[in-house]
Amino acid sequence: MQLIGKMKYAIIKSAVFALSATMLVMSTPISVNAKETLYADGTFEGSGKGHVDTIVLDVTIANGKIVDIETKQQNETPEYWEMAVPDMYNNIINKGDTDVDTISGATDSSNGIKDAVNQALEISASKATEDKNKIFESGNGTQDDPYIIHTTDQLQKFAKSVTADNDYSGKYIVLDSDVNISDISWEPIGGNDCAFNGDFNGQNHSIIGMKIGTYNNPYMITGKNTYVGFFGILNKDAQIKNLKITGIDIESEGTNGNGIIGSIAGGMKGFDDTGNLHGAVIDNCYVSGSIYHESDNGDNYVGGIVGWQTKGAVINCKSDIVVSCYVSDQDKIAAAAGIAGVLEQGLIANSLSIESVGGGTYENNSVTPIISNLVAINKGTVSSCYASGSLSTHNESKYGGMISGWITETGKAYDSKYDKETGMSIGGESINPPEPVGTQDAASLSDDGFTYVGGLSNNLEGFDFSGLKETADDLNASFENYPVDITRYGVNVNSLKKWYVGTNSYYADLGSAKATIVYKQPVCELVPESALQYKKVIEQIDAIGDVTIEKENAIKEARMGYDALSEDQKNKVSNYELLTQAETKLFELKKEEENSKTDKNAAAEVEKKIDAIGTVTKDSGDIIKEARTAYDALTATQKALVSNVNILTTAEDAYKKLNKSEDTPTTKPAPSIYGDDKLTGTDKSLSNTNNTSPKTAEEKSLKGTSKTVKTGDTTKMFLPICGIIFTAGVIVVVIRRNRISKR
Repeated sequence: MQLIGKMKYAIIKSAVFALSATMLVMSTPISVNAKETLYADGTFEGSGKGHVDTIVLDVTIANGKIVDIETKQQNETPEYWEMAVPDMYNNIINKGDTDVDTISGATDSSNGIKDAVNQALEISASKATEDKNKIFESGNGTQDDPYIIHTTDQLQKFAKSVTADNDYSGKYIVLDSDVNISDISWEPIGGNDCAFNGDFNGQNHSIIGMKIGTYNNPYMITGKNTYVGFFGILNKDAQIKNLKITGIDIESEGTNGNGIIGSIAGGMKGFDDTGNLHGAVIDNCYVSGSIYHESDNGDNYVGGIVGWQTKGAVINCKSDIVVSCYVSDQDKIAAAAGIAGVLEQGLIANSLSIESVGGGTYENNSVTPIISNLVAINKGTVSSCYASGSLSTHNESKYGGMISGWITETGKAYDSKYDKETGMSIGGESINPPEPVGTQDAASLSDDGFTYVGGLSNNLEGFDFSGLKETADDLNASFENYPVDITRYGVNVNSLKKWYVGTNSYYADLGSAKATIVYKQPVCELVPESALQYKKVIEQIDAIGDVTIEKENAIKEARMGYDALSEDQKNKVSNYELLTQAETKLFELKKEEENSKTDKNAAAEVEKKIDAIGTVTKDSGDIIKEARTAYDALTATQKALVSNVNILTTAEDAYKKLNKSEDTPTTKPAPSIYGDDKLTGTDKSLSNTNNTSPKTAEEKSLKGTSKTVKTGDTTKMFLPICGIIFTAGVIVVVIRRNRISKR
């Protein structure tokens, strides 16, 4: 049997050799110098001048060789054409080019055939040159007619075209087959200089054997090539979906720059405007292999999917990557995780990591290892994810957790599951069961102060193998009250896949069915009413506005509200200084009001004294003096409040004039021609009979024993001097008649 087998093998081998030799003769290369001329496959038309008319031929090329020649048009003399055609066609095909002899007797027809074939070859060569420079198999880059990548060569050309500062914004690229790149050393698409911004759809095909660096010759990271992965950086509009990258082997070393490394991409960018969380999206991707990174420089971040994600989303992804990051630079960070080294304002949802993660330092220094099966440094949002893989650090760290190594004040982690039977070793100490979160910062508030926006975790549960089915069910149940509005990150509401557990599977996995999610804000994000009292105090203080006496109750209520707060809430009252200023102003106003009342009261008392003067007589001296003394004792402010001070000064003037007239010496009057009558203040009035003007309202009587002095009328003044009366410049001589008294 062995002999028969060998004989059969020899016969088959001889037959194959003979067939190969025949094919070699039949498929001779087209050009004499085949290495210099390349021909595109296909059928190409050529024409040449025959003896009678133009000859048109179809020349078919396969694998760069002429395989067939067919007549398309000719009007040659039949006998000459039939003489030339069979031999010329066979000779050209066998020779592989037109360097053959013409047929005797049919020279013109033979030359026409050669010219037609040469023209077809020129067209083929031109297309070959064009194809050589062409990046894609076909397509124009639209959604309906995307660029198609079919070969390794095309994939490399595409990568180089992005590096050449063409970001493919608005363009669509698809794989139409698996592409094996295991024989080349991969350079990250775009590198540090040009972030890819198009749509790359793997159509569930695989890129096989991506190698970046080797154990003996690691990929050297400097400041010029920080971002490492299949893509260097994904820009804000980039979409990477339905892509598998298997057989990944990244060996990198940092010397003059920190490394940011991921299988799909080193970095992901988002929109710059505040509040807009849209950015690059990685959806339904799978990676397997390993990433090992060492650095003696700076902070370093390694993730199974992405090194550093800013905004945007990673959804429905699976990481089967062993991730390691070790740093020897003093006081630096070594961050390693199964999905993302750093998540900043972005979303990682419905994704899983199932391999081991390690990090730290081999040196005896203060490097901080931050490790997680999902996200090392969480400054964004993780939701409905699954973690199953061991964690370890070479040195001590408080930043090791299955879901997140460190949840910062802006980070959140919700409704995620982790394998509590997996191994976790921190600085050589076994942690059993593993912790879901290493360190979680205190919750931070939104700008309006009514919700918490970070420093949060909720419903992070460990499971064992026996509860795997229930774990998948719980993850699916979370879609009904989903804690994240995924549309804020540029993801469609129906984008997430359902979970399932396959037969003999040791972890939950993602199926093909899509889930319908209903967003409901988690209770943990709502600030309790008791914690919002400081907000009420802020509002009370703002409501005070311009300080008046009438605002006293409002100021007191704000003070009482503030004093009732805890010290932590008091620190949140941003306008407390306004309250203290209002209190100071109120005190000043009340003091001013008190002083004003005192001034008014003092002025009122003086006004009463002035009003009490009444009709000025010779006996009014004391009351006038009392009023004057009281007035002079007032302050300038109080004096200004005395409304009847003119009465006091008028009274003082009248009183002076009255006393002056009493003190003036008198001369005995001349005898009256009318007898003994005497003109006295009791029976006669001093008057100006020529002045018939009525008395003014201002006149006041100054009563005496012999005369009446009118103080209110300043246009006429009566003064008795030696029996002569002066009135308004007119002298009237009154002759007093001495009345002879009877004895």
